[in-house]
Amino acid sequence: MHRRQLSGKADIQSWITQLETLLQAGGATQGMRVQTSRGGLLLYRNWLDQPSAWPTDEPDRRFRLSPLGAGQFGLSLWRNDRWERLPFEGTIPGLVEVMNSVLAHWACE
Repeated sequence: MHRRQLSGKADIQSWITQLETLLQAGGATQGMRVQTSRGGLLLYRNWLDQPSAWPTDEPDRRFRLSPLGAGQFGLSLWRNDRWERLPFEGTIPGLVEVMNSVLAHWACE
């Protein structure tokens, strides 16, 4: 997978806004948060949403979207303290659909 850095601030903010809306509309992804991280978009849950669920204040990383160019992203899963590339690539709406269906058990709280 060829990874590219996120482009301008306007593109990044547009992708984050689109992603936040889609995440909140999904059953498994509802409540997830987004931030930029190392050239991609990090999707996580925060202990502040459920203080009893997490003993630390570290974000509970779930997925990372890595830009591939032309509005396409690659999807990675946080597992065993590292990012594992998954065989899913596509647009933000398509990847959120994958998270809410095929990968729902990884997205849920």
